[in-house]
Amino acid sequence: MEAADLKERIESFIGAHNTCALATASADMVRNTPIEYNYVDSCFYFFSESGLKFKDLKENKNVGIAIFEPDQGGADNL
Repeated sequence: MEAADLKERIESFIGAHNTCALATASADMVRNTPIEYNYVDSCFYFFSESGLKFKDLKENKNVGIAIFEPDQGGADNL
Protein backbone atom coordinates (compact mmCIF):
# COMPACT_ATOMS: atom_id res chain seq x y z
CA MET A 1 0.00 0.00 0.00
CA GLU A 2 1.27 3.45 -0.83
CA ALA A 3 2.10 5.71 2.11
CA ALA A 4 -0.53 8.30 1.12
CA ASP A 5 -3.24 5.61 0.90
CA LEU A 6 -2.24 4.19 4.29
CA LYS A 7 -2.34 7.64 5.90
CA GLU A 8 -5.79 8.26 4.41
CA ARG A 9 -7.14 4.96 5.77
CA ILE A 10 -5.66 5.59 9.23
CA GLU A 11 -7.09 9.11 9.42
CA SER A 12 -10.46 7.85 8.22
CA PHE A 13 -10.50 5.24 11.02
CA ILE A 14 -9.46 7.80 13.64
CA GLY A 15 -12.07 10.28 12.40
CA ALA A 16 -14.85 7.68 12.48
CA HIS A 17 -14.37 7.20 16.24
CA ASN A 18 -14.30 9.47 19.28
CA THR A 19 -13.07 7.38 22.23
CA CYS A 20 -9.69 5.87 22.96
CA ALA A 21 -7.60 4.43 25.77
CA LEU A 22 -4.89 6.96 26.64
CA ALA A 23 -1.85 5.49 28.40
CA THR A 24 0.43 7.88 30.31
CA ALA A 25 3.37 7.26 32.62
CA SER A 26 5.47 9.12 35.16
CA ALA A 27 8.39 8.00 37.31
CA ASP A 28 6.12 6.23 39.80
CA MET A 29 2.98 5.18 37.89
CA VAL A 30 1.41 4.11 34.63
CA ARG A 31 -2.22 4.99 33.87
CA ASN A 32 -4.58 3.93 31.12
CA THR A 33 -7.70 6.05 30.84
CA PRO A 34 -10.70 5.78 28.51
CA ILE A 35 -11.21 9.27 27.12
CA GLU A 36 -13.08 11.06 24.34
CA TYR A 37 -11.19 12.95 21.66
CA ASN A 38 -11.53 15.14 18.59
CA TYR A 39 -9.08 14.66 15.74
CA VAL A 40 -8.40 17.90 13.84
CA ASP A 41 -5.56 18.63 11.40
CA SER A 42 -3.68 15.46 12.42
CA CYS A 43 -3.83 16.37 16.13
CA PHE A 44 -5.72 14.71 18.98
CA TYR A 45 -7.68 16.91 21.40
CA PHE A 46 -8.83 15.16 24.59
CA PHE A 47 -11.84 15.99 26.78
CA SER A 48 -11.23 15.64 30.51
CA GLU A 49 -12.07 17.46 33.70
CA SER A 50 -8.87 16.52 35.54
CA GLY A 51 -6.94 13.51 36.78
CA LEU A 52 -3.52 12.05 37.41
CA LYS A 53 -2.93 11.74 33.67
CA PHE A 54 -2.09 15.46 33.69
CA LYS A 55 0.60 14.87 36.33
CA ASP A 56 2.01 12.13 34.12
CA LEU A 57 1.91 14.34 31.02
CA LYS A 58 3.74 17.11 32.85
CA GLU A 59 6.58 14.67 33.59
CA ASN A 60 6.49 12.64 30.37
CA LYS A 61 5.05 13.83 27.05
CA ASN A 62 5.09 10.32 25.53
CA VAL A 63 1.73 8.52 25.42
CA GLY A 64 0.12 5.44 23.94
CA ILE A 65 -3.30 5.53 22.30
CA ALA A 66 -5.55 2.59 21.43
CA ILE A 67 -8.74 3.16 19.44
CA PHE A 68 -11.33 0.39 19.43
CA GLU A 69 -14.53 -0.33 17.58
CA PRO A 70 -17.58 0.58 19.71
CA ASP A 71 -18.82 -2.05 22.17
CA GLN A 72 -21.63 -4.03 20.60
CA GLY A 73 -23.29 -5.29 23.76
CA GLY A 74 -20.51 -6.28 26.15
CA ALA A 75 -20.43 -9.61 27.97
CA ASP A 76 -23.93 -10.55 26.80
CA ASN A 77 -22.51 -11.21 23.32
CA LEU A 78 -19.92 -13.75 24.50
